[in-house]
Amino acid sequence: MPQVLVVDKSPTEQERIAGLLARDENLQVQAVGSGFEALQQIQQYRPDLVITDMEMPDTDGLELLRQINVHHSDIPVIFMTRLDSEAMAVEALQAGATSYVPKAQLDDSLFDMVHQVLAILEANRHTTELMKCLKETFFEFEIESDPALIEPLVQLVLHSLGGLHINGESKKLQMGVALEQALLNALYRGNLEITSDQLEAAREDQLRGINRDPVAERRGQAPYGDRKIHVAVSLSPQTVRLVVRDEGPGFDVNRVATLSTAATSEQQADRGLLLMKTVMDEVFFNEQGNQVTLIKHLANGC
Repeated sequence: MPQVLVVDKSPTEQERIAGLLARDENLQVQAVGSGFEALQQIQQYRPDLVITDMEMPDTDGLELLRQINVHHSDIPVIFMTRLDSEAMAVEALQAGATSYVPKAQLDDSLFDMVHQVLAILEANRHTTELMKCLKETFFEFEIESDPALIEPLVQLVLHSLGGLHINGESKKLQMGVALEQALLNALYRGNLEITSDQLEAAREDQLRGINRDPVAERRGQAPYGDRKIHVAVSLSPQTVRLVVRDEGPGFDVNRVATLSTAATSEQQADRGLLLMKTVMDEVFFNEQGNQVTLIKHLANGC
């Protein structure tokens, strides 16, 4: 049963986050109010995931993140930021955070993000010894616009990453999350042309007992349902190169230069782009805006 440790100085926020995650009965959630308590819990109980705020009475969240990354690099960390703190989000990712979420978006994003990270972590733990002998590999996929295909593809890439010299388990998880964001963008914003507002409205309808699935609707309509996602993965001891292309109309790539972590739906979608740019060494789009290339340079050898 996955164990999640929440670190927040506010008992009210601790209770709020635990309540958000309580929708999954299989999650065990513990909460502490300081970095010192968090490190004690990590040492004693080894949680599967840590969710931490920035402000704490004895240390800040970035220092806690650095301590976890140095001494427990196999434990992923989701960092909670203030609404307008893009710089803090970037600093957290550079310090080893697996992902981040603005506090104002916890209700909408945290539950799904926790399950995405835990799924990637489970896949990474099953990397075989044989993959450590990997010297070079390349594979391509052309997949349907089906959300169920994204997680297995990310897991396959993580298995392959197990053979490369990557400094810390958190770096591999970060690349898995970056790839997942690229695939989700290709699926929803690219091929199906579904906005974050439309997805959120469908979730609210389901809570009111209205069964409406915009993803299933679009997948049954032309041209959306006929579009494919194209993925090319190239791995060597020197470089990880991931290319994701959809068959949608694309978007204005000039917007990528001015990303924000504010709470509007389009900016919330841009959170994934900011994460990709921070985690990977190179991120660039084609002119149409329907293909993204993610590159990570590695230390030589394995």
